[in-house]
Amino acid sequence: MHYDSVAFSKNGRNTMEAVDGRFTPIIGTALELSVADVKKINKLYKCHARKKKITRPLTAPPSTL
Repeated sequence: MHYDSVAFSKNGRNTMEAVDGRFTPIIGTALELSVADVKKINKLYKCHARKKKITRPLTAPPSTL
């Protein structure tokens, strides 16, 4: 999931919390898909035989702050 823990909040409080509270501060901070994300997507779309290495560097989107 790529929304932070206060996404869609009107009062700045958490709208999502991890079951293990130690992980709540990092919700939405990933810059790329995890290996588990890719496996789940491949299973969902039945893409079992294809494996392609990413050759371009992954960069963070420009900051809007």
